[in-house]
Amino acid sequence: MFEVLEKGKGYGRKIIEELLNNQLPGCTVYLIPNNKESATFWEKLKFKPIEGTQTVFVYKPDDLQSQGMR
Repeated sequence: MFEVLEKGKGYGRKIIEELLNNQLPGCTVYLIPNNKESATFWEKLKFKPIEGTQTVFVYKPDDLQSQGMR
C-alpha cells in the first residue's frame, strides 16, 4: 500500500519516480488505485489501465522506451 498524507506537494510523485527509475529500473509494476483521484495520479506517472479491467493499472518501461518517453 502506498499513501502520502500531505497531498498536493509533489512528495508522492518524487517517491514513485525514485522507485521506478532507480530502485526498480526496467521492472513492470502493477497496481490497483484506491479511487478515481488516485487513478489520475497514477496515469500522470505513465501507468495505464489494463484493457478488460476497471481497476488494474500497469507501468511497462519497455513500452515507454519504444515511444521515446523515458
